[in-house]
Amino acid sequence: MVKAVIFDLDNTLYNYDAVNEQAIEAAGKWLCAEVQIAYEEFLKAFQKGREQTKKALRNCAAQHNRIIYFQKASEYLGLNPVKYSLELYDVYWGYMLKYMCPGPGVWELLQRLNRSGVKVAVCTDLTAHIQHRKLRELGIADFVDVFVSSEEAGAEKPDRRIFDMTIHKLGMPPSEMIYVGDSYEKDVIGASDAGIRPVWFNPYGRLRKGREVKKTLEITRMEELERYIYMEEDVWKKTRYGRRKCCDF
Repeated sequence: MVKAVIFDLDNTLYNYDAVNEQAIEAAGKWLCAEVQIAYEEFLKAFQKGREQTKKALRNCAAQHNRIIYFQKASEYLGLNPVKYSLELYDVYWGYMLKYMCPGPGVWELLQRLNRSGVKVAVCTDLTAHIQHRKLRELGIADFVDVFVSSEEAGAEKPDRRIFDMTIHKLGMPPSEMIYVGDSYEKDVIGASDAGIRPVWFNPYGRLRKGREVKKTLEITRMEELERYIYMEEDVWKKTRYGRRKCCDF
């Protein structure tokens, strides 16, 4: 039986993509009203700032820092970066934290895992402060036994270090854990390389990126996960990569 479940956070426990786009729009519209520029002009500057930040700060948590994105966007627009960056940051995260909500079945699953004694860990890229706030706002912080961010680990997924830190904190062999995440390249490959059985959460039918990982389970709904958690070991051993759903076993 699985004794611990490690979850990615963004796009796994909640729909990050949808609310992120809306939060960017909210921040952009605020700035446009302040300085009388077109939203398209803001969006172009924001995207440029984000791309430059990710390129310069690859494989570290700071590459996700929105205040750096907004600072660079302000600079590209010829605006005072100190005057507007904090306000843009506050509008963005204010919107994100207000409108994000757990994905279907997530709260119920975490509650049942907690009651059954299965440890729950969150292993996530991005900075620790904002990820802690997300867990609090999502209403699932009480269910989390172990938390590791890429900021704490000093490396982004799929780097082995962030997975090894999570394993160490859980205090059990990786063979007793499973890892659930939406990114094949970061979550599935990274977990597998660390010796953890991966479960690919793929509700939108995305194509695999990266090498094939054998013994990867794929789910489209969180409700499917519980059956996998209580699978007998021989069922796991027979599993091979493929678009296999819970009812296929």
